[in-house]
Amino acid sequence: MRSAIVVGVIGWAILAVPSPSSATAEPVWGDGTAADVVDGVHFSTGGGEVKSMACSSPGNCTAVGEFTNGGTYPQAFTMTSTDGVWSQVRPVEFASGVRSPSNESELLSVSCASPGACAAVGVFQDINDRTQAFITASTNGAWTQAAPVVFPGGVLFTIPRVRLTSVACASVGNCTAVGVYWSADGSDKAYTVTSTAGVCGAQATVVVPD
Repeated sequence: MRSAIVVGVIGWAILAVPSPSSATAEPVWGDGTAADVVDGVHFSTGGGEVKSMACSSPGNCTAVGEFTNGGTYPQAFTMTSTDGVWSQVRPVEFASGVRSPSNESELLSVSCASPGACAAVGVFQDINDRTQAFITASTNGAWTQAAPVVFPGGVLFTIPRVRLTSVACASVGNCTAVGVYWSADGSDKAYTVTSTAGVCGAQATVVVPD
């Protein structure tokens, strides 16, 4: 079976298709292939970067990152291969009135527990141009709208600055993401957020001993 995986970026996502090889032979990488972006969403001269990729089985992978949209802002995307065939780049969807009109956003990490079942995390500019973290997930290959990370009142600094930088899924719907936020006392603090059966729980600050 021929499978495709993301191996680098030169102005845009570069895909390579390894040739079939035996279990003991070294893998042979094919030529790079540019990612296919849906017409009308990409900046005229291109631009973009793959930030993370996860494969749940041979030929079944998901890549995430950001592409340069028509307004020249970075915009988050997902892209999935099924049996080695890559889909077009898919912009991440947000509910109306959540994200800045520029659509500025970026996915930084993805994890897949099985083909078509993934969670991805990143950062976006909200309607007030403040930096916020978000999560999106796929079931049977269909992605949810991005969900901003919510903190209890009084935890964040007056001007929110929150990021999620990495995520790992042990099984479908059971994932943990980590990141950093600007706390009410003006310092950066680490935090985790966990989903159980696909439902995200409360954010928990990581306690670092002195």
